[in-house]
Amino acid sequence: MGNKNKQKRSLSLDELKNIKLEGNAFVEKSEDEKKLFEKEVKSKNKSSSYILTDNTTNSGLKQKENIPNDLRSYAPYNFIPINEDVVTSEFNFSKVPSKDKYDKEKNNGFVELEINSKTPSFISDSLTKEEMSEIDTFDELIRTSSGHQRETYELQKINRLWEINSFHSPGGKYSIPGSSLRGMIRSTMEIISFSKFNQFEKDKKYHFRAFADKSLDLRQKYADLMIEQVVDDKAKPIGFAQQINAGYLINRNNEFTIIPAKEINGTQFFRVEEDLVIANIILQQRMKNKSKDKYVDNNRYKMGFKEVAFVPTNPQTHKHSKPLYYAKVTEIRNVENKTDKDLIGTLVHSGWMRGQREGKHLHWIVGPIDRNQSLTIPDLVIQNYKDDINRNEQANLLAYFKENRNVKVPCFYIESNGIIESFGHTGLFRLAYKYSLGDFIPKKNRDFDELDITTAIFGDTDHFSSRLFFEDSFLQEENFVGEKHPQILAGPKATSFQHYLVQTSFEKSFNYRNEYNGLTGLKDYNDANNTVLRGNKMYWHKEPEIWSNEADVNAKPKQYTKINPAASGTIFKGKIRFENLTDIELGALLFALDLPVGCAHKIGMGKPLGLGSIRITPKLFISNREERYKNLFSEWNENNESDSNKVNELKRKFEEYILENIDEKKDSLWDIDRLKELKAMLAFENKPKVSKTKYMALDEFRQRKVLPLPSEVIKQS
Repeated sequence: MGNKNKQKRSLSLDELKNIKLEGNAFVEKSEDEKKLFEKEVKSKNKSSSYILTDNTTNSGLKQKENIPNDLRSYAPYNFIPINEDVVTSEFNFSKVPSKDKYDKEKNNGFVELEINSKTPSFISDSLTKEEMSEIDTFDELIRTSSGHQRETYELQKINRLWEINSFHSPGGKYSIPGSSLRGMIRSTMEIISFSKFNQFEKDKKYHFRAFADKSLDLRQKYADLMIEQVVDDKAKPIGFAQQINAGYLINRNNEFTIIPAKEINGTQFFRVEEDLVIANIILQQRMKNKSKDKYVDNNRYKMGFKEVAFVPTNPQTHKHSKPLYYAKVTEIRNVENKTDKDLIGTLVHSGWMRGQREGKHLHWIVGPIDRNQSLTIPDLVIQNYKDDINRNEQANLLAYFKENRNVKVPCFYIESNGIIESFGHTGLFRLAYKYSLGDFIPKKNRDFDELDITTAIFGDTDHFSSRLFFEDSFLQEENFVGEKHPQILAGPKATSFQHYLVQTSFEKSFNYRNEYNGLTGLKDYNDANNTVLRGNKMYWHKEPEIWSNEADVNAKPKQYTKINPAASGTIFKGKIRFENLTDIELGALLFALDLPVGCAHKIGMGKPLGLGSIRITPKLFISNREERYKNLFSEWNENNESDSNKVNELKRKFEEYILENIDEKKDSLWDIDRLKELKAMLAFENKPKVSKTKYMALDEFRQRKVLPLPSEVIKQS
């Protein structure tokens, strides 16, 4: 490890199997915990955690019902559970009907759409090449300027975006683009047709850091991976140490590697007091300032690193709130003042963390580079690092290479068999979760390799094209709300596992003083065998609470945008053309369009704020080309009322096909538990109270409260 004195020893795997850290003490693990530990160790030794695992057995898992009110979360979104079984299409990949050849046994024609806006709606116009170039120019000016000039360019960019952020209007005609309708209907069809779940980046991993997380299991997992208890030669505990490595991140022709630091006195890294760094004029600013009786962040302090000269020391126990074991530097100076006894290393000055008294007061020093070693970083590890949206930009190690590709960036890391699994800017960095998103799909759905109904209809880039063609739907009469500033959208991201993963069971935990300590049993992205993704994310219908206070906008204009939505009650009309669809496929399309009474779709921007609720009324027109050759005006039965009855007939054929294939003895597809959840999310007339569908306050959200099923939200309203 990066911090291990040869006269001491860390806990062995056998010892770690039997004990765990609880609070500040080690206690005996249960038999189940011991078995789970053995299983995880074997899994880690067997393969790289960056390969999608095919042996997860996450089946039959359902979200906990009747969540206690004090543990119940709320949000403007919820989820439709993923189907374990996938219903196959009537065709295989090689037998899908062609769209280029008329088939009299199939259905050809169009569905006329009347779209009624139940709430204001807004779909942004596409930028022209000239407008995109204009915004790119502002971005470059912002990047290369600073201070007041930078702020001026940022404000000019915002104002220009406001000017061009108009309702979608190609050729000056306001419309809902066909691509937006296509995406909305495809998502709905994937749910109702029990198609394969595809709404995610299967190889993506999230990151976490969990010092005081209210998920006690996650807190323990982080401690197990990052911290070890050091014992002396008599097996007596003498302190806690980071069980990580330190080195330097290198960019060689856009391929990243890490060169370890040399091990000196049993460690690759050291700690140093900020007071000593300031006293020796190595840094000018402290991490924090004292304001009255408390410490606060120093806004003038910047994170970074700097080459320094220092005298290495041996690791030993240091007194903190709990004993910590590390090598503490007591002599440090600028490189130009180097003495014969000094080594050259790199001071890493990271961000301040609150704590007892003054909070964090130590910086890190990474020792000299060891040029005899080099560790590979898989491309996926780099990509996941880039995708970590919760990382402070000052802590982004890759950003240093934008200015200087030859820089050696100090870093801390975890590796397995010479392959980097996770890395970061301090010794307590954000770790990559063990599993990728693809591991959290129910196994049968994940392993499905045949053709589902949605793909058969919408096309597959490798095999065949779509047999549906969505035209723009045009506004029939102009009626807009007027230019306004919508509220800033902010809230939990997919890293919020208490929302985005199925939680089967959990309970409160209390410390020895009987004070609430957090939740045990919550599943996170380290638990692919015990949970799955919640499913298709959808937004609740709600009474719009949209517009920002003008005083807030004037105070922080860079944070707001400006839109002019179409008003409630506006009508759009368009068409979906179809070619060579079977009765079941056409029934699937109509089932996705023609929702139950009181239900509506959501489209466009601002869905969390209540924008974009629309009700679609479809009218079916089926082509009869044989009749056309007999009678010039008979191809489209525009005056034939039987087509309105045909809609229900085709929808029923689709329902029967799905019910038979999933072995459900229900009268309607809407009676299945999974589609009851969909119907709850689509409910417009019976939508939940606004208080049940808003974003939680940040402090409340940090309690890791769990999001209930959509049907339970409706019941509670």
